[in-house]
Amino acid sequence: MPFDWAFLAAALNACNMRWAGDYHRVDTVALAWPLLVAGAVPSVKLATLSDFFGITAPTHDALADVRACRGVYPELMRLWRREAEAVAVVEQRSGQTIGRRRPGISG
Repeated sequence: MPFDWAFLAAALNACNMRWAGDYHRVDTVALAWPLLVAGAVPSVKLATLSDFFGITAPTHDALADVRACRGVYPELMRLWRREAEAVAVVEQRSGQTIGRRRPGISG
């Protein structure tokens, strides 16, 4: 991400803009890490995640990488949203707060 961020920061500076999220940056590697830990994917590389979600894999071309990332990101967010919804249902039914688990990890 630092490599990619340098390009984005330079483009923003060239346009006299700044990142609106202050220090928060979204990273597909961090979002996909639970899938790796659970053994659902062998790596968190963009090509691996693209294959896992049935998205056209990047071809080591910047535009292809952006398109793949644009497809992978919503899929990862769907996993996180489903996990959060499941936790909320269990909490509501049990009346207890339970620990948050990461998507793709069972047990």
